[in-house]
Amino acid sequence: MELITQTTDFYLNTETAVAIGKFDGVHIGHRRLLDELAEQQRKGLKTCVFTFDPSPAVFFARQKGLPPQKEVTTAEEKRALFERMGIDFLVEFPMNEETAATEPETFVREILGGRLGAVCIAAGEDLSFGAGGRGDLALLEKVAGELGIEVRKVEKVLTLAEGREQEVSSTLIRRLLDPEALPTEEGAASEEAAAPVAGPASGEGTEESYKERFQAACELLGGGYPVIGTVVHGRRLGRQLGFPTINLEAPEEKLLPRNGVYLSEALVRGRTYRGISNVGVKPTVDRDLPRPGIETYLFDFDEEIYGEEVELQLRSFVRPEHRFDTVEDLKAQLQRDIAFAKTFTMP
Repeated sequence: MELITQTTDFYLNTETAVAIGKFDGVHIGHRRLLDELAEQQRKGLKTCVFTFDPSPAVFFARQKGLPPQKEVTTAEEKRALFERMGIDFLVEFPMNEETAATEPETFVREILGGRLGAVCIAAGEDLSFGAGGRGDLALLEKVAGELGIEVRKVEKVLTLAEGREQEVSSTLIRRLLDPEALPTEEGAASEEAAAPVAGPASGEGTEESYKERFQAACELLGGGYPVIGTVVHGRRLGRQLGFPTINLEAPEEKLLPRNGVYLSEALVRGRTYRGISNVGVKPTVDRDLPRPGIETYLFDFDEEIYGEEVELQLRSFVRPEHRFDTVEDLKAQLQRDIAFAKTFTMP
């Protein structure tokens, strides 16, 4: 896959099939667009995904002095996913004051038709582009038609979530993952104090609710919640306890799910390993971590991979993060978590 990023000065000297979008999450709705590209690829066209960096949401939040929303999939994660899907070109078009002011018709004629060489464009019903978001599917079909470019309209994908049918979107996925969206019981203890210690995923109420919400989010993402990060040094306590772990440093912009223990899979040096991961601040041993990290124990793996990139898939929520009174209590719970994980069939 050829990556074109941080520049507006490019031309693809070939005919292409193009999909436009933010692609945050690369969820099952996005994959309908990508399926259209795959069909055109089988007919001999090169495929191109056109997205923005930063995303329009992040760009306009910065302009207003607001904190940008976290991303379901970072730019690096999207690159890995698109490459695996066989996309030929990925364009991360710079979003700035000048490019944001591009008139919709100019965008279609000069960028899609001119620089990308599009002969086929896959677009969703709710497409919005150009200055003020004035460009929509109808305008795209009109201008593209004048240029002889075919437009393939992709219908919305609907799902039953939160008790009702709604469109699959990164907004829905964020809401499913957001622990603040969960109902709270009056008088309930904090997450750490309320966590069960007798066994994984044995609680009810908000814990079981989050397990279901996380699973629903994973299904919309195609099977798991991806995190790509660099392996960093930890305190090596896991090795002292008999469970050597890898610590991932997730990018600041990455949306992490609720702090807790998850069944996971990791792609390391071309091989996939099952494991169990803790997302959070490790309150039993590290009470001053500035932000959550991810610590993973991989089954049948004990290699030094500091500084290497690992692709992790969080597959199922097990239990909330818990602060234990002693390290021995923590070790006993880890043994129960691991025993559970080894007998569990991944969803």
